[in-house]
Amino acid sequence: MSESAEANALDALIAASGEALAAGDPARARVDAEAAVERAEAAGDAVATAAALLALATAQRAGHDLDGAIATGRRALATRAAALGESHVDTARARGDLSAALRDAGELDEALALATRAAAELAAGLGDDPIVATAYGNLSAVHRARGEHDAAIDAGTRALELRRSLLGEHRDTAIALTNLGTIHAAAKDFAAALACEREALELRRRLLGDAHPETLASLAALATVQRNAGNLSSALKYQSEALEAQSRALGPVARESVESRRMIAFMLVRMGRRVEAQRAVEETLALLPEGHPRAADFRELRRQIVAAVPGGKQRGKGKGRKPKAGAKPRRR
Repeated sequence: MSESAEANALDALIAASGEALAAGDPARARVDAEAAVERAEAAGDAVATAAALLALATAQRAGHDLDGAIATGRRALATRAAALGESHVDTARARGDLSAALRDAGELDEALALATRAAAELAAGLGDDPIVATAYGNLSAVHRARGEHDAAIDAGTRALELRRSLLGEHRDTAIALTNLGTIHAAAKDFAAALACEREALELRRRLLGDAHPETLASLAALATVQRNAGNLSSALKYQSEALEAQSRALGPVARESVESRRMIAFMLVRMGRRVEAQRAVEETLALLPEGHPRAADFRELRRQIVAAVPGGKQRGKGKGRKPKAGAKPRRR
């Protein structure tokens, strides 16, 4: 096979791995990436090997094989550094990818060092570029995982500003808004968090429509921020709106729909509306198929609701009650 044909075959495998990931199939993505690594190594092409290794690390991370993703990411970084140099922008990108896997694994000191260096090198090498926005988004996520809210907000704001200026109204801009809103919420700045989440929701509605999964996730995220801020009435409104849209688009017992049902019942309990909460729980239990993994959660919530009512199931039956002081015993 000619060099150009071999390169095309490698590119096709790496592209197929990315397409499988986008389709939600990390196992297929891993198979394609492993085939790409094997071909690139057989051809002795270090640059192509590094690209294939990065695709494999991404598939491993998506499949929750963090040990594999970290080991493969280290190989990719070492291969790119040897082939292109330590300060090359592609080496910096490999450094950023490795830091994300380390973050997921809780290796936060090394993740921070790599993410900081990657963001600085990419900004110096590329200037204003979507890749730089991604690097700052990753750096923000590492700071957030470490509980360093101010630093996380600074990096997240930089990522959002770059996405806005370079992409305008774009799905990645909405993602940056949601990420920044999450950090503001963790820092207890709920006003800023709500502003970010509202803007992300409206942007997704314009770009994707009301029924798109990302729009539905935005609705649920807005409800979560409202709930954490103590605005239970607003949170209930958004969560109910999310449930209605999720039930239409995904089905009444989809994972997202069931979680919305749980949160609605939970909020009704917190608001003292126990009769409505119990009704919501019973409706959900009637919908869930036999053996559904979340049924136990709703049965436990029902038990808690009943236990919270004075007298529980015995309420109104007089069993177990002590007579009031000074009360005359009933004649039988």
